[in-house]
Amino acid sequence: RAQLAGLEDERAGLMAEAAIWPLAMLCSNGSVEWVAVEQSSALPAEIEETIFFEFEQAGWRTTEAMTLDSVEHGSPSHRKRRFLTAYRNQTPVISVHPETPFPVTTFAQCVGWGPGRRVNTRGQRGIDPRTGRPKGGGGFSADQPSNCVTATAYGWKDEDSGQRIHQNDIGRLVGFRSDYPWTHIGRGEGIRTRAQQAADVVCPMTAAAVIGRILNLHWEEQTCTYVTKLYDTAETA
Repeated sequence: RAQLAGLEDERAGLMAEAAIWPLAMLCSNGSVEWVAVEQSSALPAEIEETIFFEFEQAGWRTTEAMTLDSVEHGSPSHRKRRFLTAYRNQTPVISVHPETPFPVTTFAQCVGWGPGRRVNTRGQRGIDPRTGRPKGGGGFSADQPSNCVTATAYGWKDEDSGQRIHQNDIGRLVGFRSDYPWTHIGRGEGIRTRAQQAADVVCPMTAAAVIGRILNLHWEEQTCTYVTKLYDTAETA
């Protein structure tokens, strides 16, 4: 762990730890059949190649890497992530891509807004003294899936009315039901912390596709049912 702490790119350490544990467990006569890891879609190729090399040298049968956007699996927000999977004794046959495209859920449908509105994502960001403009942020049409949810999503609001979204909306944007019990762990309890929790999770619909492929389970029908139930009940305003 001390060696990993000295790496310049912390993502290398996170991914290396995910590889070390299963390989170490096997050396201790443990039982591990597969490994799945999620990381930023900007994960450097050399990190990915090095991790897969270690699995292949240890005799693992299949290694895979894929970039998935949660919108493809019915999410009303974009979330592009890199998934690395490794298998000891199987080559999976189930695809992570739906045979039939999932219905598109817009931001407005998710949070219960009417059509024709626009989302301001600048939130409470201050003014950059160098430019005189707000620091970062921007906006997007509510009539399409939203930008990737981040910790600043608690400040997203309608550009004209100033109407804000709430934690239950943020949770739904990443694939969780409105009454999901977000539980605070650690320091800094507050709306930003809760938004950060939602920003950090793996979209459950994308997770279903990845794990479904790993376990050779037909995930698509159940996931589509979940998406329909989750978003068809949104009231428009």
